[in-house]
Amino acid sequence: MYSKDNGDSWEESTSNSYTFSGLTPNTTFYIKVYVTDDNKRVSGEYSIAVTTSLENLANVCTSGSNLADCITLYYNTYGESYGGLYYHDGLGTYINANQEAGDNSYRYSGANPDNFICFGSDEATCPTDNLYRIIGVFDNKIKLIKYDYAGSDMLGTNGDSYDYHMQDFKEIL
Repeated sequence: MYSKDNGDSWEESTSNSYTFSGLTPNTTFYIKVYVTDDNKRVSGEYSIAVTTSLENLANVCTSGSNLADCITLYYNTYGESYGGLYYHDGLGTYINANQEAGDNSYRYSGANPDNFICFGSDEATCPTDNLYRIIGVFDNKIKLIKYDYAGSDMLGTNGDSYDYHMQDFKEIL
């Protein structure tokens, strides 16, 4: 038997593992487990407190996904509760409604929004050269800003800039 609410309710299973679904992100759950064998002998209870992770964009995006679609799906799945993402629908119904743009955009906002993205690296910590912040989704297009600054390899030494296309990002994602 498995419980995620400190024994207030139980889920029965014949398996030695159980996956809880519908858990709220960034919430502590008090898991309890016990077993009953074929002879109706009951084990002692094992208890543990676990905290679910905060949801992030990687939870809804997969390699090759359209980033604008991922951000929209993320908002539609988790709302404003995580990451500082707001939908500017013109109705002023979100937390920072006094900053409403009314342009049907999805924008990151707040003191520390969770809006970082790493391009071209699989390292556990994204190298600074690969790190960007997502400003938002405007007309199904992503607006990014380099985390620190663009070097001459991106801008060119003669003032020319590199013209990034969506295909460049699809290959990276």
